[in-house]
Amino acid sequence: MKANQKIRITGSPGLSIGDVSQTLGGSAEADSSQEELRPIRVLFLAANPEGTAALRLDQEVKAIGEALRSSRLGPRFELEQSWAVGDRELQDGLLRWQPDVVHLSGHGAPGGRLILEEDPTLRELGGDGRPFRPPLEDPRVQALARLFAAARGRIRCVVLNACHSEAAARAIAQQVGCVVGMSQSVADAAAIRFSWAFYNALGYGLSVKAAFELGTAQMGLAGDGQDDVPRLLVAGVDPGDVAFG
Repeated sequence: MKANQKIRITGSPGLSIGDVSQTLGGSAEADSSQEELRPIRVLFLAANPEGTAALRLDQEVKAIGEALRSSRLGPRFELEQSWAVGDRELQDGLLRWQPDVVHLSGHGAPGGRLILEEDPTLRELGGDGRPFRPPLEDPRVQALARLFAAARGRIRCVVLNACHSEAAARAIAQQVGCVVGMSQSVADAAAIRFSWAFYNALGYGLSVKAAFELGTAQMGLAGDGQDDVPRLLVAGVDPGDVAFG
């Protein structure tokens, strides 16, 4: 016997998509219906520690939300946010939200290290005591990749919208399969333009490869010469086959 049930799907913060009718049965048909209605979750992680140049991360997450809402599959997407992200918040966010796509925005250093918020305990102790290492020897890049490997869940794509994040993207791709990173410094406006185009394309059901190409094309339309900064790093997957919805 089948029954009708209404499910409320919530999109990005403050947006209520409404009631969706779902027919439940005791067969594989019900499982298929539930899978079709499962939200596609994007986790936006932001870090702009004190003492670093101010970034318009608020405008970036706004652009991502608008890009998804205006797309064909917008009602299927949930946009979760975590701000002032440090090492602990990064792990907790991955485990708590079990996202399909992870978007991390902030500053990066040569060698691929992402500049996250400092652990308050270490701040009270006056730093972590680790000696300076040349950028290419920074062990934190591989540690970040191991974190993604252990907490991967259902992640299929990661976007590191931070300067000099290509090395980190390459390492994480070995665990996740599909990662976008930046080969050098990227301006705020260019990063936001890329983000809007990338997620708008995903929201229309396009592949990660097509979304990446549209993102760089939109950057090129700005005429600031930064459209060659993003890099799409893959390992063991075809980005043309990775799509959502």
